Amino acid sequence: MTAMARAPEQTLTYTLTASDALVWETRPRELTGWRRMIFLLWLGFAGFILFLVPQDWVGPEGGLRFYLWLVGLIGVQWGLATLAMTAMARLRARRRISGPLVVHLDVFPDRLVERRDLAEPVVITLDRIASVLSFPGHVIVATPRDVVIVPAHAFADAAAMASFAARWDRLSHEAQP
Repeated sequence: MTAMARAPEQTLTYTLTASDALVWETRPRELTGWRRMIFLLWLGFAGFILFLVPQDWVGPEGGLRFYLWLVGLIGVQWGLATLAMTAMARLRARRRISGPLVVHLDVFPDRLVERRDLAEPVVITLDRIASVLSFPGHVIVATPRDVVIVPAHAFADAAAMASFAARWDRLSHEAQP
């Protein structure tokens, strides 16, 4: 293989911050397994709190005041859970990218190679891509183990970003058995 054949088609250079990683950490996904169980138990804890509130405040069980208290407590529990999950996502994002990080993404016909300062390059081949996610300001290429986050400012324009996402999504689907 010649040196020309090994050269990347394109190299994107950009800076990532924790706010870029936050896009990955807060992506829409379903709560499953033990996380779902803990969330439901947390919401159910509102019933225990309602049991502790004096009955003259709550009123008789099955009354309007009782249900207003129950709905209100579930709302408070939901809000507290949302705050906790948001805080955990921010913490995970800061762990993923602790400070501004310069990234070089080499785009080859059959793979992506992400190079960061003082780190081993991450090579993502077509058959390892689990998903390609497009957000208004980012394209994320995920494998079961690695994540490549590419912000919009790495591309010349929105059309180039959309084309990149569509290409890698199509190629990854074609590579799946």
